[in-house]
Amino acid sequence: GHLWMVNKTPGSATWDLASRSHQLWKTLVQSIEEQGLDPMVELNWKQSGSLLIGRTNAESDMLKGRVNYYVRLVVFLPNDCQLDAYRTVAYIEKTNRSFASKGRYTEFYDDPVKCFIRSNSNGEVKVVQTSKNTIHSKKAVIVAAGCWTGSLIHDLFRNSGMDLHVPVMPREMRLSLRNALVFALIGAVEAMTPRLF
Repeated sequence: GHLWMVNKTPGSATWDLASRSHQLWKTLVQSIEEQGLDPMVELNWKQSGSLLIGRTNAESDMLKGRVNYYVRLVVFLPNDCQLDAYRTVAYIEKTNRSFASKGRYTEFYDDPVKCFIRSNSNGEVKVVQTSKNTIHSKKAVIVAAGCWTGSLIHDLFRNSGMDLHVPVMPREMRLSLRNALVFALIGAVEAMTPRLF
């Protein structure tokens, strides 16, 4: 997965959310280092920077429209990072399993969430109903579905009378990583928004 900011607008809700996410991932990396472990080995963590490239005319036009905005701010975001999703999930699962003996962690795989059940007194989500289990929450329910969180929340709260908008969605644009490709930016807008012919 990539932790990148190049497609976000500073000051927007998605910018703030992505900034917080970015900081939390860096905190995780720091804690791994403090344990004497190597984040590159554990998560395949790389601070590689990123460059967004449009693959279609529509993507290129969208990027071209944003170039003037970003040229005033940054040309390259060297703090953007990448990690290996499989290694990262394995590391998080291994760490979370240490909480199982304290009753603070349980794994439910291949058990889709069907609905949330809210408290009558304050409206907080207290129960998660899955296809096989009923899971009671003592403090909070955390939805951690990555880029699918927005659509999942929308589906789960569809008939709740609540209008929730989570500005997170999957992306289809491609990143060019500086370690994988040397890209010369000479200042021409077209250099930043290549077109497919």
